[in-house]
Amino acid sequence: MGEILCGGKVRVINCAETHPISYTDLSDTIPPAIRSYVKWRDQDGCAIEGCRSRYRVQPHHLRERQHGGDHHPANLISLCWYHHHVAIHQRGMIIDPESPTHRRKLIWPNHSPPDTS
Repeated sequence: MGEILCGGKVRVINCAETHPISYTDLSDTIPPAIRSYVKWRDQDGCAIEGCRSRYRVQPHHLRERQHGGDHHPANLISLCWYHHHVAIHQRGMIIDPESPTHRRKLIWPNHSPPDTS
């Protein structure tokens, strides 16, 4: 679902009992000026610590759109295709909010890898 909302045109409406209390902007397109700024800020590459990839770098919302995240540069990070689609959307890893902007770290939601036994 997160991967669909990451790139899809979806409005999320949060409701309290019988009436809406908030909703997200329907626009799924990050404005070109914001996209360019984030790309420049992240030095045109993946912002994950140790990754030097510039392959298919794309913006990712730190606070997901489905949870009210917007297109503000502080909520966007540049990720290579692997870290965006495999590590985050397929494996469920998250960006450590305490990590510095240009050396972001990926962590498991509960801070430990899933049990594979």
